[in-house]
This record gives sequence, C-alpha cells and structure tokens, in this order.
Amino acid sequence: MSETRDAMERRIRRLERRLTRTTRLQRGLLLLLLLQVGLAAAEQKDTIADVLRARRVEIVNTDGARVVLISADEAGNGGLGVYDRVGRPVISVETDAHGYGAVHAIDPRHPQASAAFLGVDAQGSGQIGVRSARMKGGASLGIGLHAAGELLLFNSEGHRAGTLGVDAHGAGLLRLNDRDKRAIVHAGLVGAGRGEISVFDDAGEARTLVAD
Repeated sequence: MSETRDAMERRIRRLERRLTRTTRLQRGLLLLLLLQVGLAAAEQKDTIADVLRARRVEIVNTDGARVVLISADEAGNGGLGVYDRVGRPVISVETDAHGYGAVHAIDPRHPQASAAFLGVDAQGSGQIGVRSARMKGGASLGIGLHAAGELLLFNSEGHRAGTLGVDAHGAGLLRLNDRDKRAIVHAGLVGAGRGEISVFDDAGEARTLVAD
C-alpha cells in the first residue's frame, strides 16, 4: 500500500513539473507573440512617409477623370490645376513670366482664356482682372503709374475704352476712348483744385469746361 502511494506521489510530482514547464513555455510563446505584434506595428508606422516626393501627382474621380493635377512647369515652377468631373480645367494656380503667383478661374466651355484673374503685375503690385471668354472685353483693377488704384475697361476688341484712376497730384481722373482708341472725354482737376471736363470731336479737337 505504501509503495502504491509513493508511486502515485511520484507520478503527481512529475505531472506538476510537466505542467510547470508547459506553463512557462506558453508564457514565453505569448511574450514572443506580443513582441512580434509590436515590431509589426512599429514597421507599419515607419512606412507612413512624412514627405511625399514626386514630379507629378494626379487625382482622379471614380470615373477615372483627372480632377486635380500637381506638377512643375518647364521652368521648374510649381503648378496646381483643378478640373471638373469630366476633366475640363476650372482653376489654375501657377507662376507667371515675372516669377509671381497667379490664380486663374476658367470657364470650362472656353478654356483658352481666363474668366477671372488674381495676380501681380510687372512692378510687383496686386492685380485683379475679369474678361469675356469668347471675346477680348473685360476689366482690370490694379495699381497705376502714380502708385494708386486704377480701373481699366476694355471693349470687345481688347482696346482700352475707359480709365478711372488717380493723377500725379493725388486727384481722381476719368478718361473715355472710342472704339478706335481715340480720346472722347477727359475729366479731372486743374489749377488750384478746379474741376475740368474736356470733350473731343472726331478731329481730336477739345472743348473744355473748367469750374470757376
């Protein structure tokens, strides 16, 4: 009886030792699995680039039409184009010939000319323009020769038809031209702050009215 009990105790101790080894092995495997998961997560995080470098980036819609284009022009300047759902241009952000930024709003039905423009003139002053997409008429708001605001109006042939601006003395002035670019009306100040209006005939002769 004593031998049987001793044998059972020995088997129980062997089972306990096996269970202890199995538990340790399971814990080791679990720790190894957790380490692998952590390393995989770290590797996946490292694959998210902080900087994306490309010569050209295009974004397309579900129909495959290009809706956004980011690229460099032939001079190496950056540019951004936005297109409608069928791929027609509607907005262009670019660098102009003077090296200044320019934004163009485009009628997709007539993309050959900007319908509206925001940019910088050759002297570095701000400029806003609107024009007809089918003809040359339009208007331009910018800075004139005397570093003051100036509004220019153009007829359908692209000729300047009107100018509203500021003269060299800081006073307002108005000039109107006919379709052949000849002056027809000039209004401004003369002398000691007196108003003057000049009206021109076909021969270019002026009739002037000066305030007393």
